[in-house]
Amino acid sequence: METRRNRKAILEEFNKVEKQLEIEIAAMDAQNPENLQEDNHHYDAPQDAISYLADKKDELKKELIEIDYRDEFVKRQREIKDDLFHEGYIITDSDSSSDFLSRLPEAKDISKLILNKRTISPLTIGIFGNWGEGKSTFLKYIGENLESINNEVDDEEKYNKAHIVKFNASEYNDQDKIWYSMLSELFSVYESKNKWKAKLKYNFNLIFRVLRESIFSYNLILLVIFIFWLWFYTKDKSLIDVIMNNPISSNLIGIFSTIGIATNILIPILKRLKFLSKPISDRILNEVKYPNYKDLLGTREKVKDNLSILIKSWIKGRRDKIVVMVDELDRCSEKTIVEFFDALHLFLPNESLVFILSINKEAVCYALANNNKHFFEQEVITNDMKLKFGMDYLEKYITIPYHLKNTENYGSYIDNLLNNNVDNNKIFTEQEAEILTVMITEINKKRHITPREVKKNINLLLLSREKIKTYYSLGENVGSYIKFDEYICLFIYKYYFPKTFDIIVQIINDNNPKLKHPLEDIYFRSNRNLMSAFEMEKSEQYIKYIDKIRLEYILLANRISNNLT
Repeated sequence: METRRNRKAILEEFNKVEKQLEIEIAAMDAQNPENLQEDNHHYDAPQDAISYLADKKDELKKELIEIDYRDEFVKRQREIKDDLFHEGYIITDSDSSSDFLSRLPEAKDISKLILNKRTISPLTIGIFGNWGEGKSTFLKYIGENLESINNEVDDEEKYNKAHIVKFNASEYNDQDKIWYSMLSELFSVYESKNKWKAKLKYNFNLIFRVLRESIFSYNLILLVIFIFWLWFYTKDKSLIDVIMNNPISSNLIGIFSTIGIATNILIPILKRLKFLSKPISDRILNEVKYPNYKDLLGTREKVKDNLSILIKSWIKGRRDKIVVMVDELDRCSEKTIVEFFDALHLFLPNESLVFILSINKEAVCYALANNNKHFFEQEVITNDMKLKFGMDYLEKYITIPYHLKNTENYGSYIDNLLNNNVDNNKIFTEQEAEILTVMITEINKKRHITPREVKKNINLLLLSREKIKTYYSLGENVGSYIKFDEYICLFIYKYYFPKTFDIIVQIINDNNPKLKHPLEDIYFRSNRNLMSAFEMEKSEQYIKYIDKIRLEYILLANRISNNLT
């Protein structure tokens, strides 16, 4: 009670001095000086009165800070011990099963467009977005909606069926057979969907192709000669009679036509049948071994033939679509990215194929531009020029470009991330979650923040809480208890404006101020380095989130967050 009574009296005196100081300043500004008498002191000049009142105000404020700090210390010590030891779990960066960004309707629209029987093929859709924007999750949503349409019996009249092939380009980065790997993946999915029928269908069509090609080539002549010879020279005769009684010329015709038929027709068919027991995807990959098939016409034609036979076997008599979903292309090397688009020439002409490509615009465009510098007349190629070239290049391949929208408000997203994990929901109080949401949303207006970054921030805050718990459990920093909502503000500010935050910490250390005072009490804004950081990082408008926090908590937060930001 004594502390409260003293604080009340001090606060009343503080308010009185502050009001009198305002009067003196106003009087001096109006050049109407007044004398101030207090505590038997007499001042003839307004400047003396202002100096006295300013010093008195600072002294009273210091007393108030000391009283508040003592009360605050006891309260924080109790609250932190009660609240600190909840445990949370890291939020993974894997594809989310829940639509926290409300993108499912857009994925559904794209799925319907792909399978609509009125949609003209071939079709290639590019999903554009920054790293961490959620492209992989969006591809997953499209795949789920395609499967959903497949299962809707009522939609059979309106939509085609989809056969989905997922291809992670980064798994084959810089491998000579990356495009054969994509072809092999097509065969692998076909075989897994059709089981034992897959081999029969494919090999039947393969043998039929061999026979058809044989009939419509010079082998037709051999076949006619062979049949003629059998009919007129060997009918009802034994092998000895054929040799002894037929003219030598007819026997030579028979021998050469038999060898020709065996070499050009029978042996190729037997070779195909020999590999019938092997998985189709393995056989295709073994047949196509060349590291640079685009320079080898024969191999290129073999790939096209294999693809043609596959599609005929897979969807013969139907208008089904084979949807190839290519992800992680932007994680590949520039060489691999360029070769991928070169190789698409083999696949795109087929009307049954639909490609959906996940693309980071900068990564892909820079790769295409850097490997096609002969198209540029300028010696110095700017990034803007590379982007323009890359987008023009992609127009040849991508029928529909779709750009994922930047999220403007992360309120529901953060709320869902926390509430989706019961343990994490205990870690962040309603007030703490609100502070995190407000700061992320506000900063996102000036500097784009991806969903992956938001997850990263939450995970780093969870790790920070564990570090805070360790500090206190080991008896460290027992004289300073930072609240988690304060730490959130300081951490987010440091994460997005590291240069500004480092300069603020340096100013605190260099000036050795009273650490119990809030940041706003020190004259840090006059520092030239800080002004430069404000300008460079556009960080001044967000200082409001940390300027009420005591300096000692800022230093403690900086220590805890080391190696995390």
